Amino acid sequence: MPMDSLLVPRILNFDKYKQPMNSFRLTVWLSAVLIAGGVAAQSIKEQADALQKVDMPDTAIGWQYNGFFNLNFSQTSLNNWAAGGTGSYAILGVVNLGARYQRKNILWENNLYLNYGMVKADGSQIQKNDDRIEILSRLSRKAFKNWKYSAIVSFRTQFNATFSENMMVSNFMAPAWLQPAFGITYSKNKHFSFMIAPVAGKFTFVEEQRLADAGAYGVKAAVYDPISGALITPGKRFRHEIGAYMIVQANYDIAKNVNLQSRLDLFNNYSDQNKPNRKNIDVNWETRLTMKVNKFLTTTLFTHVIYDQDILINLADRPGQKGPRTQLKQVLGIGISYKFG
Repeated sequence: MPMDSLLVPRILNFDKYKQPMNSFRLTVWLSAVLIAGGVAAQSIKEQADALQKVDMPDTAIGWQYNGFFNLNFSQTSLNNWAAGGTGSYAILGVVNLGARYQRKNILWENNLYLNYGMVKADGSQIQKNDDRIEILSRLSRKAFKNWKYSAIVSFRTQFNATFSENMMVSNFMAPAWLQPAFGITYSKNKHFSFMIAPVAGKFTFVEEQRLADAGAYGVKAAVYDPISGALITPGKRFRHEIGAYMIVQANYDIAKNVNLQSRLDLFNNYSDQNKPNRKNIDVNWETRLTMKVNKFLTTTLFTHVIYDQDILINLADRPGQKGPRTQLKQVLGIGISYKFG
């Protein structure tokens, strides 16, 4: 499918996915607030039945829990199919768990996201098509009206190794990202919030030395002797960035049995030693549309857009070269799901 046929917001201005991101301008931040989002907490697990009849007020004191479990299946089987093709089997598991604590002017929100998917085509080995571990925690204290002072930290990595053409391209803690941030959050209700953090960090870990030596995921690559090829200095397995951060989250029932969740993360590294790169914005945007058929059966459409100037992709139009590119993922599945809270 041609890249140009995919819908990507114009505010990112990818110039057909081949140019770096636009500068860190106010219009990007304001536009992002209007279009993005993610996940907001819901209600206490033990009172889930009661909450179907009575809404839990935002001033509720104590712990509230929520969760979403989804298992999607897909199969393509071909027998004497004249047009040709390849049969395949795929399975994807998704677990989202949340815990929310509120007491007076203090709010502590925690989320755990786990994804793992596998696919097998006829004549080939089983391969991964999704792998994710993410923890997100935010501690807030009321400032005034609907604004809160907030500290947030997120951590992302994956379960195990991923291979492409028999070469490892990622593994557990290779890469991994740790992002702490301090700022202010606007939230009028549990359905929508955004946080602006003028002080934030982004720490990249590449614990697989072979990937670190290659300079993968933005770490400093190894130095080799130009004549003998001997290793002089191994690649760095850690990289730090300091910049500004913004996260927008939304969770709405847009129709009966139809739920939309979206989350947009933006990060601008204003400490980059290469000053032209300070105009770039790292983007991580996830959207999930869940359509409930009955109590357990659902159809899910998931999209994920990533842009990171420091993650280099093989260039299809320039073999042997790499460069930053927009990463796009789309998953459509039908499966069994369960939700509480």
